[in-house]
Amino acid sequence: MRRDLAQAMHGFLAARSTTPPAVDDTAISTLATVADFVTRARSGVVRDGYRRELEYAPEPEAPTRFAKVLLALGSGIAFAYDSPAITPRELALVLRVALDCLPIIRRRVIAALVESSITMTGDDAVSTSAIAGAAQFSTSAIRRALEDLQALGLVICHKAGRGNPDEWELRDEWVDVFRILAEDSSDATPSHNSGTVEDGGPEKWEGMSRASPTSADAEFWEAEVRA
Repeated sequence: MRRDLAQAMHGFLAARSTTPPAVDDTAISTLATVADFVTRARSGVVRDGYRRELEYAPEPEAPTRFAKVLLALGSGIAFAYDSPAITPRELALVLRVALDCLPIIRRRVIAALVESSITMTGDDAVSTSAIAGAAQFSTSAIRRALEDLQALGLVICHKAGRGNPDEWELRDEWVDVFRILAEDSSDATPSHNSGTVEDGGPEKWEGMSRASPTSADAEFWEAEVRA
């Protein structure tokens, strides 16, 4: 059995092209933006071991290594499909992996904040208890996650004063990044009829590129990914 599997894999790889898949500027920009967001959102903070109080947040993880890992993964998937370029099909799978790298509680908190920014009119801030209800975690766990994300520069806290609940919102520059990331990664779900991955379409990837927090940061990380 092991020999048969090895021979089958050898035959599969031997039939693939040896030419590296092409990567266009939109794909590079997408991966740089995703890596910048995910590494920041998953970075660790330092809390007191007894009281669990937040003490400080170190500098967020630099996205360069993660972006290059995502690029290598996309290239490997394109190679397996024998595709001459990284297409929306490969990017959808890569973005699904990137999204799954977020701690589940932070991911649900961010999703709840993004949803509130879409469904609410006027003030987009939402209370801790409302986020806990949407994320299905305890209020204390949600508060700690929100404090972590605030320290990492992703979330803004609006203090309402004594006796009133704090309200939170995702910084504007990150709302579209997470929304597009979540939508596009869902394209990695195989079709029930064909078993294939749905293509997201080039306009979605261009939207991800435009969602980059600052053009200066985006250009820097894109250059690092290409290096």
